Amino acid sequence: MAGLVEGLLLGRLLARLFLAREDNPLIQALYQITAPLSGVFRWLDQAQPQFGASLEFSTLCMAICVPVVAYGVWWWGKRVNEPVSR
Repeated sequence: MAGLVEGLLLGRLLARLFLAREDNPLIQALYQITAPLSGVFRWLDQAQPQFGASLEFSTLCMAICVPVVAYGVWWWGKRVNEPVSR
């Protein structure tokens, strides 16, 4: 699941960076799906241009946070499921 989210976020990052056409239905769907995820750090993008190619720092930060959180959840689940030795 984390891999899918990471792929979508990286797709959004590259689409914005390489100025994908926003009238394309696939790009519109990608932006709509990933908008809630990148919206968490939206305050990082206040200085970015609204139109044209830009590096969305909010999407970049979320793309970094997703694997870190996924690893933390995996590690915690592994620790909880270990048998208790006496």
